[in-house]
Amino acid sequence: MSVKPSMIIRTPEPGEYEQVITCIREARGSYYYDACYYDIDYLRGGGHEFFAAFNEDGEMMGVTGLSVAPFESEKTTLSILNIRPSYTGRGIATGLLTYSTELLEARGAQSVKGYTVTRYPSIQRVLENLGLIPTGVLTGIRNGYNATPVIHGKCALAIYARSFTIQETGTLYVHTDAAGLAAKVYFDLGIKAEFKAAGKYGKSNVINHYHDAHDDVLLIQVTQSGCGLIESLGELARQYRHSPQHLSCAPSGRSSCPDNNCGGYSSLAELVFLSLNDPSAIYGYESLRDAGYHFCGFDPLGEFEHAVFFKGNIRSVKSEMTVCLASLISEVNEVGYRDHA
Repeated sequence: MSVKPSMIIRTPEPGEYEQVITCIREARGSYYYDACYYDIDYLRGGGHEFFAAFNEDGEMMGVTGLSVAPFESEKTTLSILNIRPSYTGRGIATGLLTYSTELLEARGAQSVKGYTVTRYPSIQRVLENLGLIPTGVLTGIRNGYNATPVIHGKCALAIYARSFTIQETGTLYVHTDAAGLAAKVYFDLGIKAEFKAAGKYGKSNVINHYHDAHDDVLLIQVTQSGCGLIESLGELARQYRHSPQHLSCAPSGRSSCPDNNCGGYSSLAELVFLSLNDPSAIYGYESLRDAGYHFCGFDPLGEFEHAVFFKGNIRSVKSEMTVCLASLISEVNEVGYRDHA
């Protein structure tokens, strides 16, 4: 593996998971956006494959992990990355991510994806140097990285992806508004796809969902769009509308709530992953846009190819999306990648 000689990267031993927790705590503080990473039983449970970087004295300098994203049981994602403050700027993050990426490729993985907070350009540069490209952004995710209340403690995660092999996804049904961006993304990933901008409308919806109660985010996968899609999504959201962290926030005392605009109601955010393998995806795209969902790019290289949409009460959706995708979109317009669509 291409890592610095002074850095030893390996899987932590069972007795070293306390060091993993210490490493995360030093990097992120006493509160981490996903508290399960401070639970030693969770770390040992097998949900992640961890890799740690040790110096020559055996001290853990940083840790990263591989995990599986929702709705993508067969795809691996670069998940957490935490470097102890005393070791930042020494190439530890580059070493860990390089090791993980090369290991996946050596194992015969078809692809890899990574999600990074948009305000961390240094990590984005590392991912880009490893061949991953920006494809979209997940907004409405609580970040836990000492976020300011300006955006209600939430921020955006940039989606990065890389394909190790030439893949064929078949026909993808992409709306004309997003066709140029789609062609650019899949062209850069080396994926062969046929794009169509028209499809038949389905008669029924096929929807899977996962509710992250800690972050109060509802992740929804639409594998088939049909009549009544928005009504179905609305009914699903209503099931989770009053989350535990907001039930005590009456309108008269909402100043005690971390989300000052909740008015006693949940700040539930919705992330919708619209399958592009569905001939009815055009209908779904139009329905979501008309209903106020924000198009955020693509989440490719999964069991299904997805367009990502967001809906919630975060203030900076458009600005965050612009920061993440502005250069990509401008390149599409200037170079004319619509010819590939």
